[in-house]
This record gives sequence, structure tokens and C-alpha cells, in this order.
Amino acid sequence: MQLFMHHIKQWWRCGSLNPLTSSCKNFVTFINAYLFLEKPKCYSISLNQVVFCFFRVLAESSSSLPVTTELLSLEDIGVRFQYCIAAVEDLERERDELIQELAILREPSLEAVQHAHEEVLQAHGQRAQAELERDTLKEEMRGIRRRLFRVTKECVACQYQLQNRRQELAQKIAEKEELETVAARLTEELSQLRNTFTQQRQEGEQQLRSPPRRRVSRELQERRRLSAELQSLTEEQHNTLQEQYEPKLLQLLERAERGTQTLRKAQEELLRLREEIRPLQEETCRLQVQKCSLQEQIYLMKTKREEEVLLYRV
Repeated sequence: MQLFMHHIKQWWRCGSLNPLTSSCKNFVTFINAYLFLEKPKCYSISLNQVVFCFFRVLAESSSSLPVTTELLSLEDIGVRFQYCIAAVEDLERERDELIQELAILREPSLEAVQHAHEEVLQAHGQRAQAELERDTLKEEMRGIRRRLFRVTKECVACQYQLQNRRQELAQKIAEKEELETVAARLTEELSQLRNTFTQQRQEGEQQLRSPPRRRVSRELQERRRLSAELQSLTEEQHNTLQEQYEPKLLQLLERAERGTQTLRKAQEELLRLREEIRPLQEETCRLQVQKCSLQEQIYLMKTKREEEVLLYRV
């Protein structure tokens, strides 16, 4: 309202709105131009306020009116004011119509802005949900990685034990072969001794048949003594070999059996761990694919939100 008064005073001072020096057409032109240029600021100005402002400016400026050769009567001034009032009423109606048109034109844009705001809120909610799912998947992946690391560690430990058992088994097999070689050699020596003893006994029997009886008796006793010594020596060597190598051979056989059982258990454990690793690997691949899909969805949602923000700003 103060701005409207200021503009009326300026126009009055320059003589454009002086009812004594200009026609009412200038006043109507001023009101029309002012309402056209200052629409957003003049929505609250009524007709009574316009007339009040005009009379106030007229009263303030009446003391300083220049003396003119033409003086208008009060009737002419009243006629001109009535004309101005009618023009202002027309302008008010036009202003109301323009306000209604502006409100109608604003409704689609307000609806579009509200719809865009709702879409932005929905996109924020979807993004928060996607980030929550992403964090959940990350936590699951960390748990699966820990389980996979633990299973891999156990698998490596089993493989290491299996390798040690294989080395021990190979060493025991080598010792067994060595003992078998020694046993074969001793068996061959025993066979040679038996053959020698058999040959000597046959020779002694032949000699016993030919010489005299006394000599035969003495030689027979000698042969018997030698045979007993040989048999005793053979039994002693056999017992010695049996006492010396049989425990080792039995121990080697037991260790070989334990190594075989351990190897079989390690192989079964390795197969079990491989079976446990397979679903974990499949779950890891599935989570990787799901993670890529969620990242792509988040990227698309960000792009869509940026486009909607740009559209909203425009």
C-alpha cells in the first residue's frame, strides 16, 4: 500500500495524475499499467484503498497546486472521479480473473511438484531399503568368508597331515621292503645251511657204511654231535632273527595299518570338507550376483532421482 502511495505521489508531482491539468484517461492508464507491472504486489489493494490514496494525495498536494488559467468545477472533478472509479472496478474484476487464471495454471505445476516430491521420498525409501539389504548381504558375505576361511584352513591342515601320513607310509614301506630283503637273505642262508647239513649227513652215512664198526660208531657220534650243534645253531639263529625282526615287522605292519586307516580317514575328511566348501562357494557366487544387482539398482535409483531433481528445479 505504501508503495502504491509512493507511485501516485510521483505521478502527481510530474503532472500526469493532476485532475486539474490532465484527463481521467491518464489516471486509468496509470492504474492499468501499475496493476499490470505490479500484479504480485497489488493483489491486496481494493477499490476503496485506491480512491482513498488518490484523495489523500489530492489533499496533500492541493496546497501546492500551481495557479492555472483553467479551473475545473467540482462537478467536472466528480464526473472524472466516477469515471476513474468505474475504471478501477473494471481493473479489479480483471485482476480477480487473472488471479483465478493464475491459480488454475498453478494447479498442474503444484500437482507435478507434489508428485515429484512423493517420488523422491519413495526413491529415498527404496534407496534406504537397498542399502539395508546391501549391508545385510555384506554381513552374510563376511560370515561366509569366515566360514570359508575356517574350512579352507582345516582342509589345508588335513592335506598337510595326509602328506605326512603318506611320507610315513612310504618310509614304512621302504623299511618293510628292507626287512623282507633281510628275511629273504637269512632264509636263503638257512636253506644253504640245511643243504650243507643234508649233504654232510649223507656223506657221513656213506662213510659209516664202509669203515669198521668202532670207527663208524665214533664218527656217528661225531656226526650226531655236529648235527645237534648245527640244529641248535640253526634254531638259535632262527630264534635270534625272530626275536630281533619279528617285533619290528609286526610294529611296521601295525604302523602301516594305522597309516592306511589314517590316510583313509584323511581322504574321507577331505571329501567332506570339499562337500562343505561347494555350497559355500555357490552361496558366495549367488551373493556376488545379488550384490551386483543391488549396486545397479542403487545406481539407477540415484540417476532417476537426479533427473527428477533437475526436472523439479526446472
